[in-house]
Amino acid sequence: MILPLYPDEQPLMENFVEAKLTEAFLVGSAPSKAIYTEDPIEQYYHTLHPGETPDQEKLTVAAESCALRSIVPIIDNSFKVECILDPGCQIITMSKEVYHKLALPYDPSITLNMQLANRTIDQSLGLARNMPFHIAGITVYMQVHVLRNPAYNVLFSQPFDVLTESVIRNYCNED
Repeated sequence: MILPLYPDEQPLMENFVEAKLTEAFLVGSAPSKAIYTEDPIEQYYHTLHPGETPDQEKLTVAAESCALRSIVPIIDNSFKVECILDPGCQIITMSKEVYHKLALPYDPSITLNMQLANRTIDQSLGLARNMPFHIAGITVYMQVHVLRNPAYNVLFSQPFDVLTESVIRNYCNED
């Protein structure tokens, strides 16, 4: 039985396939109003008649992983470096290794405690102001936080997207 999320809410049974209790792996106990259902792809396969092949248009499933998006600008008219595009981050960051190759000054009084993807905390070394990046015939100047040992060279994020007013289109073929 599918329970409503809130006591006064009526369940919309016509929108649900009859759910059967399946084995669940939880840490701790399940919430009292939890809804259990089997995998939707398995549900679809169970509706097929013997010998019937699945309709591929009904099976749109996300890949386990996709390629990272990146660009390769020229930084400070010095050298090219691959920059990962990550719209989920709030700041532009660069590794200390790449930054030292540029030999530009940064302000060590402006630091941030960064929680990285692996949940470790890394304090930035400082902020490099107005760093020029030449990309496809244009130069953009960005504020870059320098990190000790990130897993990348440069990470372009929301400030880059806002400055360039970029429009991102992702395709299944990873273009």
